Amino acid sequence: MTDTQEDFLDLMRRVQEGDEQAAEELYQSYRDHILRVVRRRLHYPLRNRFDSADFVQSVWASFFGRNVKECQFDSPQALVAFLRKMALFKVVDAYRGTRTTAHAGNERSLQETPPDCNDVTVQGCLAAPTPTPSQEAAARERWENLTQGKCALDRQILAMRREGYTHQEIGRRLNLHPKFIQRRLRRLQPKRSS
Repeated sequence: MTDTQEDFLDLMRRVQEGDEQAAEELYQSYRDHILRVVRRRLHYPLRNRFDSADFVQSVWASFFGRNVKECQFDSPQALVAFLRKMALFKVVDAYRGTRTTAHAGNERSLQETPPDCNDVTVQGCLAAPTPTPSQEAAARERWENLTQGKCALDRQILAMRREGYTHQEIGRRLNLHPKFIQRRLRRLQPKRSS
């Protein structure tokens, strides 16, 4: 905090004039007051979701977002009381936001299997929608084994099927009957050993 009443009033005047160095000095001098309020009032369930520093930043954003020229604080204690009250309101708003029915039941532990997950493992539900590099390498190897030694027509049919074309679409594009495509693909399937 600033040393004297005159220093404080001078600092506030410079802040109101838009002096960035004064705003930084104000922030450095009074941020701990906000942080103490946030840490004292932030209930345990909220600590998993919010960082105390986020509340501090939010208070300062609101403070500097106001018309600072209209803010009149005649003492450091008045400014501290104002900032503490803002911090308290921010924490209370966050707590109320978590208690609304719109958010109720939306959060689950990562260890808990979601009800809409058909996979038996939690890891299966959390898996990324894209294949891993090892999965891509394995798929590339299977593809090479499947197409190795095949004629150009077979490779073309397999490639189109891999791209998602139906038997009818492949038949139309290659001017072949869909039943021919089905039989050809059945013959190309790798034999499974028992």
